[in-house]
Amino acid sequence: MKSLLERPDDQAGHEGHSHEHGGIFGMNTELIFALICGALLGAGALAGKLGLIDRLPLILYVSAYVFGGWFTTKEAVTNIRQKRFEIDSLMLLAAVGAASIGAWAEGALLLFLFSLGHSLESYAMGRAKKAIEALSKLAPAPRSYAEQMARWRCPWSCWFPVTLSSCAPMTACRPMVL
Repeated sequence: MKSLLERPDDQAGHEGHSHEHGGIFGMNTELIFALICGALLGAGALAGKLGLIDRLPLILYVSAYVFGGWFTTKEAVTNIRQKRFEIDSLMLLAAVGAASIGAWAEGALLLFLFSLGHSLESYAMGRAKKAIEALSKLAPAPRSYAEQMARWRCPWSCWFPVTLSSCAPMTACRPMVL
C-alpha cells in the first residue's frame, strides 16, 4: 500500500498532476518561464508606451503568450484528453479570447499571473512534501496493540488486578476485581 507521499499525483483535485515540471532549467523551468513571460509583458508595455516599432509590442506579447502559456497548454491538453475541464483550460480560453478581441497585453498579463501562481504553488508543494517526508522519518515505528498494552500501566494496577477488557489505553480506567 503506497502512502500519499509516494503518490503526489493522486491528491485531491490534482489526479494525474504531480506539480513537478522539469525542463530546460530543471525543476525551476516553470518559474523561469513565468518570469520571462513577465519580462516580455513589461517590455511590450514599455515598447507600446514609447512607440518604438509599430509591431514590436505585439511580437513581445505573443512571445509572452508562448512562455506564459507553455505549461498551461500542456496541462489543458492533458485535461481535455482525460475529458476534464479544469482551471488550466479556462485560463487558456480566457487568454485566447483576449487575443481574439485584440487585448494582447491583458491576455499576456493573465497568463503571467496564472503561470507565476502555478509555479509558486508547485514550489510550495515541493517544500511541503520534503517537510512531511522529514517528519515521517522522525516518527517512531508503529507497534502492535499487544506491545502497546505491555508498555502501558493502569494507574490502579497496584491496588486492583485488571483485565484487558476492563482497562484500555486512552479510555477511562475502570478496574475490575477478579
